Amino acid sequence: MRLISYLLLLSCFLLNSLSLPIASAQLPVIEQAPDENEAARTQTVTREGVDSLKTQIESSAELKEEEKQAALSSIQNAIVELTTAAEYSNREQAAKNDLSKVDDLRNHIQSELADLKKKKPETPPNDAELVNLGQDLAVKKAELAEAQTNLSSLEARIEGRTERQRAKKDRLAAIPAELEATKKKLTQLPSPEETTLISKAEQASLLATKKRLELEPTMLQTELSLSSAKEAVALSQMERELANLRVDRLKQEVQAYTDAVNTARRENAKTLKEDITLEAERALDSGEPWKKELAGILTHTTKIIDVELSVQNKLQALQKQISESREERESLAESLAQVKSRESRIGSSRSFGMRLRQQRSTIPDVDVLNSQIRSRSQTYEQTQIRYFETREERKKLDNLEEKIAAVLPNTNNDIEISDEDADEIDPTEVRLREALTQQREALDRLILIYDQYAEELDNYNAEQAYLIQLSNEITTYIDRRVLWIRSHDPLSIRTLTSDINSLRVLFDSDIWQKLIGLLFTDFWSHLFVYSLMIVIWGFLIVTQSRQSRRIQQTGKKAASRLNTSMKPTVQSMLMTFSKSLLLPLPILFIGWRLNVASNLIDPNLPYFPHFINLSSNLLIVATGLFCLEFIRNVHRPQGLAQSHFNWPKLSCEIVAKQTQSFLYFVTPLVVMIAVLTAWNSEGEPESLSRIFSIAVYLLLASALHQLVGNEKGAISPWVNANRNGWTDRFSTILHFLSVAVPVALATLTASGFTYASDRLALKLAETIMLIFGVLFIRALFLRWLTFRHRRLAIEEAREARAALARIDKDHETARNQTASEIQESKSILAEVSAQSRRLLNTSVVVFLLVGVWFIWTDVLPALHYFDDFTLPGTDLRLPNLLVAIVVAILTATAARNIPGLLQITLLEWLPIEKSSRYAIGALIQYGIAVIGILAISEPLNIGWDKVQWLAAALTFGLGFGLQEIFANFVSGLIILFEQPVRIGDVVTIDGVSGIVNRIRIRSTTIVDWDRKEYIVPNREFITGKLLNWTLSDSTTRIVLQVGVAYGTDPETVREMLLKIIRDQPHVMRDPSPSVTFDTFGDSSLDFTLRAFLPNLDNRVETIHQLNVEINRQFSEAGIEIPFPQRDLHVRSSVHLPITNDASETHIVTPQSDAEG
Repeated sequence: MRLISYLLLLSCFLLNSLSLPIASAQLPVIEQAPDENEAARTQTVTREGVDSLKTQIESSAELKEEEKQAALSSIQNAIVELTTAAEYSNREQAAKNDLSKVDDLRNHIQSELADLKKKKPETPPNDAELVNLGQDLAVKKAELAEAQTNLSSLEARIEGRTERQRAKKDRLAAIPAELEATKKKLTQLPSPEETTLISKAEQASLLATKKRLELEPTMLQTELSLSSAKEAVALSQMERELANLRVDRLKQEVQAYTDAVNTARRENAKTLKEDITLEAERALDSGEPWKKELAGILTHTTKIIDVELSVQNKLQALQKQISESREERESLAESLAQVKSRESRIGSSRSFGMRLRQQRSTIPDVDVLNSQIRSRSQTYEQTQIRYFETREERKKLDNLEEKIAAVLPNTNNDIEISDEDADEIDPTEVRLREALTQQREALDRLILIYDQYAEELDNYNAEQAYLIQLSNEITTYIDRRVLWIRSHDPLSIRTLTSDINSLRVLFDSDIWQKLIGLLFTDFWSHLFVYSLMIVIWGFLIVTQSRQSRRIQQTGKKAASRLNTSMKPTVQSMLMTFSKSLLLPLPILFIGWRLNVASNLIDPNLPYFPHFINLSSNLLIVATGLFCLEFIRNVHRPQGLAQSHFNWPKLSCEIVAKQTQSFLYFVTPLVVMIAVLTAWNSEGEPESLSRIFSIAVYLLLASALHQLVGNEKGAISPWVNANRNGWTDRFSTILHFLSVAVPVALATLTASGFTYASDRLALKLAETIMLIFGVLFIRALFLRWLTFRHRRLAIEEAREARAALARIDKDHETARNQTASEIQESKSILAEVSAQSRRLLNTSVVVFLLVGVWFIWTDVLPALHYFDDFTLPGTDLRLPNLLVAIVVAILTATAARNIPGLLQITLLEWLPIEKSSRYAIGALIQYGIAVIGILAISEPLNIGWDKVQWLAAALTFGLGFGLQEIFANFVSGLIILFEQPVRIGDVVTIDGVSGIVNRIRIRSTTIVDWDRKEYIVPNREFITGKLLNWTLSDSTTRIVLQVGVAYGTDPETVREMLLKIIRDQPHVMRDPSPSVTFDTFGDSSLDFTLRAFLPNLDNRVETIHQLNVEINRQFSEAGIEIPFPQRDLHVRSSVHLPITNDASETHIVTPQSDAEG
């Protein structure tokens, strides 16, 4: 062996000596003609010369400051280059020395390995004190930390060896060009006669660079030779083995010392507890008063010691868990490194895929680890509370003299007692002081243990956090590769004939005897459970027909338009659930009991893993069968889908029929697959189970073809109802995918990608369950929404009928007004219902997209590809952008529709006005928008530091173009909070009167009496003059002027007018109406009628009715309503001559006076 090592070293030296001339021969040789600068180019540079030149430059008065700085920069570069050159020379010499000692180093490592393997781990001495054990444990932990650091550095150096060698070779190839460029710069320096301090500094810098470039190749070649020599004798592997062995040895020693420390602590505590307990019993038996106090102190000390022992046990168990978690993490990290190394060496193969699948089955459950961390936080909080409570109790014992004085008031504790007088001290005081000192020491130990326990809890959380991170990393690594690696050979005659194990599983009586025997044993052990199961299953069988009839009865009741209760729907859903349990319940029970029974037997038995696999498979099969049965029973005649959800009858019949046929053929196949896959081992052909799987996929493709077909499928009613719509256009694509996906899974199974097809099939089943579950929940919510809408409509109709009944039949206009109000209320209710449906539909779509993403994201590596994709020119990742888009859609949908949903669910029940409900809805809408913007900014990485410029721009914009917009926005908020105007208020602004119909963020809409919408900026309501007729009181007054002819009795007129006003139904009795005789007019006696109305709704109609009634009754009573008259008297005493000329006509107008 030594001869081989010497030969390897000799060959490395020969290669080194040959490589340098070869490398030199490859350098480009440039022949230069001798010139006057040859001496300058061939001279060398030293550190002393550079320092001397630096001094000259610094003391020179001829150089300008800029020139001096440039020269000093060249000098500094020369110093750096000379330092690097010296370092290269030292590295070369060190590499040569190490190269000559490679064999000795190998022998030394081999000797250390042999000695370390022979040497047993160091164990603590049995008679060691606790203090010494603690010090030794701290030393061992420090040694272990150092050894682990060295191992990590060694691993990093070994892993980076290839990259370092490549970098050195690339550097060797680049050095000749740099050296030639440096030499060329030297030839371009000024002649010696023209040399200045600046040129000397530049020359020194170039010469230093040249020296460094001349030394660097030999250094790199020597280090490459050393690396090759170490690799030839496997020195790196030996160093790694030695480092791992040292770490393992130190781990064992640390664990041994830790156990010894814990044991010593427990033994000391137990011994102390026994002594104190015995003394406390003696003190109680003595009967002396002060000894009762002593016994109380000692008893409390024993309780403290009990807590200390309990925490010590918890601490020891926790340290063991931390050690196991650390070992699991290290093993997982090592496995990941091995898998990556194997992939880089041999690439993807069946054996590599098998290794990945095995590795994936050993990955810890991240959800369980997260749950443990969350549950441990409560323990940590309790530990901290106990820690501070113990510290508070310990502070009370800082002054022992006060405690002793409290027990022995007559004791003088202020006297200093010397050793000579110790015998004269009161023994009572001495014993009390000793007892309190013991209690204080016990509290100190308990505080220390609490502190250690809290620290270890933190360490355990950190260790499991590292384990979670590593588990996610290796899971992602495996999921991106394992699906596309063939797990079996393609199906062929050879694979079919070689699958003997499947036939053995089906026909081996020994397997079935052991399975039945295991269940039989469990049957006698849990007789009550099996009896209860038999009773329940028998009850389901007996009541099947009765449940079917009950479902039909509740369906007929639910289909009635007078039904407004969810009770029939809930009853039908419960019975549908019960009927769906008939088929999967036995399989589910057997899988459950098999799992329980298997966990009670010896795990080392050969059949144990097969029983566990079979129980898991049966549970999965039972879940799938239950879902299919539930779908079938939901679509049964008069079932939930048809009678409660109003789904098309044709669709329900097709789904029920196809699901029943599918279950009839698939149930035995999936049970056989569950049995076969439970006994098949990794690498076996599994031909029979694969054939059964292909049959299931083809049956699924046939069933989906019947369900999703355009013409006669279950979706045909929707397609026919939406011709040329989205449903019609996507139905063909949906039909193609529904058939193509199961066929593709069957093809993958036949081609040998069984693992991939199984995983994809499971995800496909989860997706189908998710879609049906979401649609089912949507139908239930729509059912509830329909009943809520129906109840509100009935209440509105009752109120409308009552309102119409209160109005006299003669007042046709009032009836028309009330009818229009009823119609408007119906429109609002329909709008709110439509908003709720839009919100529900959007939520369903988004939830489906998110659910499908979470189902498939850990299976399809293509989805993980986008995790590292960023938008060009930004650091925004595509998944974050998609999340932001989804959040934006949800925010817009919620802000648009949630207020309407609240109107019919919550606000309708609160005793608040309609305007207040609108204000609450608007504020909720703004709040949702703000929350949505904040939620969108997080995935987009938009923080305050990135929007400061936007805030500054808005600040400037507010002073210019955005001032009006911002003022309207703030005014809108003031309107919603202060409510100077509300929805439904009658206002007058800028001469326009109308009803406030809508309050938006920028403007408010007023509908005038001509049904025209008048849009007013919000600031006009805050800064301008506004007349609100219904702000605090909707009561309004009408004033009518009536005149009667002179000669009419005023009292008669007044009584008639009061009677007319009081008979008007819309006029309020309080305040009471009034009629006053105001003045004598030119042509009439003028009366003024004043009456109050509860609101403005019937103001115009009331005025009309009053005028009509006044005219009618005055006519019947013969009371004249005069009109103004004016008499005109014309007098003329002069004739009017008219002269007609050819050119003009003259008319002479006489004077006239008129009166009247």
